Amino acid sequence: MSIPEEAREIENIFLDFPNYSCFVCAPNHPDGFRLKFYHVPEENAVLAPIPAAGPDRAGFPGVMHGGFQAMLLDEIMCWAALHLEKKIVFTGKLSVRLTGTLPVDAPLLARGWIEKGGARLVRAAATIEADGQVKAKAEGGLFVPTAGEFAKVLRLGRVPEKYLPYLRS
Repeated sequence: MSIPEEAREIENIFLDFPNYSCFVCAPNHPDGFRLKFYHVPEENAVLAPIPAAGPDRAGFPGVMHGGFQAMLLDEIMCWAALHLEKKIVFTGKLSVRLTGTLPVDAPLLARGWIEKGGARLVRAAATIEADGQVKAKAEGGLFVPTAGEFAKVLRLGRVPEKYLPYLRS
């Protein structure tokens, strides 16, 4: 799937994060999606083209497993929070509605945006499209951790300095 010409690639700030291996966005994950994310200012949204997933990500033959769909929707919402709200978030609530089937043999497009920003909680929404039609959608409640909470969850001695501005004080 193509992205609009005005879209600009978002820098992946996690490339040098300790032990970074996100299944969706880490560029070196051997089995992952390795997605790149783009900002579309006119839509105030974040997009991610999803290459054909392949048969290993199918539930039924030819159809992407719903768990992978939920994971992709969650990820695009978190990237929307990162880029549009400048916040690193953890998902607290995820509501997914699968409105059609997503093929594993064709490219897709994920789109995420912010419904309501906040210092502690962010509400976001997302869709995945196939052939220009929305086939999956989600809403999420995203929690902005403090540096202490972030370090504890990720078992870090301390949070690297460059990530502190994205966390709650």
